Amino acid sequence: MDTLEQILQLRAEFIHTHQNLKQSLELLLSIPGVGELTAANY
Repeated sequence: MDTLEQILQLRAEFIHTHQNLKQSLELLLSIPGVGELTAANY
């Protein structure tokens, strides 16, 4: 696993262990045209 993959994995783990972040991410991802990278930056 390279460094970028490790960072993305850590980011995903962090988001999914914090309920408010997880809910925000899920809400943002429900918007057409918003992808994971965009949603994760808000």
